[in-house]
Amino acid sequence: MFIKVPKTVPNLSDRPPTQRPDTSPIDMEFARAAIAPRIQKMVEARDSHIRAAQVEATKSKNIHALTRHGYQTGWAGQLLRVCTKLTPDQEFDPLGTGDLSDRNEDHYRESTNQKTGAVTQIKMRPRTGGGVAAGHFYNPEIQDALMKQSLALAKQISRSFPECEVRLPDGTREWRRYSFVHVYLTRPGGTGVAFSKAEGWAKLEVKDAVDAINEFIAGARPTPTSPPKYPTWEHLLDHLKVTQILRNGSRSEINLSGPEPCMMTMMPETVGNGQGGIAPTSLVLVKGENGRFKGCRWTGGLRNPGTRAATSRAVPGWTEPFK
Repeated sequence: MFIKVPKTVPNLSDRPPTQRPDTSPIDMEFARAAIAPRIQKMVEARDSHIRAAQVEATKSKNIHALTRHGYQTGWAGQLLRVCTKLTPDQEFDPLGTGDLSDRNEDHYRESTNQKTGAVTQIKMRPRTGGGVAAGHFYNPEIQDALMKQSLALAKQISRSFPECEVRLPDGTREWRRYSFVHVYLTRPGGTGVAFSKAEGWAKLEVKDAVDAINEFIAGARPTPTSPPKYPTWEHLLDHLKVTQILRNGSRSEINLSGPEPCMMTMMPETVGNGQGGIAPTSLVLVKGENGRFKGCRWTGGLRNPGTRAATSRAVPGWTEPFK
């Protein structure tokens, strides 16, 4: 076969000029002005997170806003959790920041409390828990901004309207004080990532999940000449029967019973139709007693018994009934 020569030859002068590399010096003053605020925001958000996580780690295990879903728990910790139910906030690592191997390897060793080589085997009390998905925030700045906004909203509504109207099972309505609220927020660009185990698949043994994650990180190969066992991220998720979910918002549960609002739970969440908002939850203190509004539902009504100010809000679709 012969290649035909075109009758017309393109005019090379019509082509765009070749892009030349920019060798001009960097404007360092501009760079400092542009980059310094970003770095400062990152540092402040991270420091704020660590301080709050340290306080949280000393409190009740029911508080896990940061130690289970904070950005520092990472994709490996959350992937391990959804596969095994082993949470990041273990006894030996309350902030959830330890290396994967350090955090989990003792859970499947025989506990003898004696040294074997260079390793001391210590009996651990693994914490487990979680629903159908587990996730964490993209970075400390996003997490910090969402936390501050959630706490401010909760404080504002509880001070303005400390009572909510509930409908009892018999249809009658009552005004009752509440001490917990849920706050859902959405954010353009998303808030974090989560992993969901495929329906019908049982949880894995910790060792099996850890081995798969470590093999992916190391690019392990069955033989020196074969391709990696998990050549891509998708191969690892397929092996673990896990789906990755990008979150568009966050969900927070905040305790308002103290002098300042306390973040009980905070996690990246998918907010349906972008419907954010705030609502009293089922965890309510009534006349100083711990209790739940059995069978009650929030009507959307809020009021301040002192000032007699009242308002009504649309009840979001995600609102948890008092049950």
